[in-house]
Amino acid sequence: MKNRMTYRGFKLSLLLGLGMLAGAAQADMQEAREAMNANDYPAAVKALDEVIAGSSDDSKARFLKGLALARSGDTDAALNVFNELSQDRPQMAEAWNNLGVLRARNNKLVSARDALQKAVQLNPDYGPAQENLGDVYVALGRNAYARAADLESENRVVQSKHQQLASFLNNAQSATAGSATSQTASTGGSQSGSAAASAGDDSGDDSGDKRAVRDAINQWAQAWSDQDVQAYLNAYSDDYQPANGQSRSAWASERRERVSAPASINVSLSDMTVRIEGDGEAQATFQQRYESNTYQDQERKRVTLTQEDGGWRILRER
Repeated sequence: MKNRMTYRGFKLSLLLGLGMLAGAAQADMQEAREAMNANDYPAAVKALDEVIAGSSDDSKARFLKGLALARSGDTDAALNVFNELSQDRPQMAEAWNNLGVLRARNNKLVSARDALQKAVQLNPDYGPAQENLGDVYVALGRNAYARAADLESENRVVQSKHQQLASFLNNAQSATAGSATSQTASTGGSQSGSAAASAGDDSGDDSGDKRAVRDAINQWAQAWSDQDVQAYLNAYSDDYQPANGQSRSAWASERRERVSAPASINVSLSDMTVRIEGDGEAQATFQQRYESNTYQDQERKRVTLTQEDGGWRILRER
């Protein structure tokens, strides 16, 4: 059993729309959400059981119950929930992802791979599932190399591969832990704290417009994390061009709802670079991680800003 790999870095999925329920179950669902935010998972499970008792087919309540059980450390009970949910709702990629994560945490790597492949098949653009699947493949590779190293102790190539992969994984996990510690420190340990923005390789350039652009982007992320809708919208130019062809007024109405609706939001930025263009424009490129009580994602973003009203405001996002 010495080659067994226990890996805790897999990412459980959240689910959009948990606050959109109507009817008698809404109060219990709200109670469950509040308990989840307070890390009171037994209370969350109890409230969700009330919702499920009134509607055993409520997939959102069942999903949230599985998440609460997983976060409380009751992996077996959470596995049962996501196992049943993935069978009853076979098109729910988030359920397959969480099933894969929990199987992986139990070191059931082959069945974890199968569940994660299903999640990716259902939604090829599902970033957390893609990352989890990659982690499972790496774990399978490590176990295979460890077994090969045991069987071929004189094979220097096999021994080298085993050692290199083990070193890579140790370094990657150390970097992940360091990044998480740094972010916790910068946000005061709060899950709904301010944005943690770290500049990229031009961070040493504190002169003129580059610094002002970085400050504008950081303030935008701060307003988003604080759910200060007016400050968030004020970060955008009057000439802002929504990428999906919406009018600016329709876009603003939609963003107002999405920024204010979640119980909590945390937006963190990293690896930021800034380039000043001609004609009063600048480009900022950075890694953005978004997390709310119902959803999380991560993406590389490029933002074009324009000088307006004595400052820098967002003109386009890609």
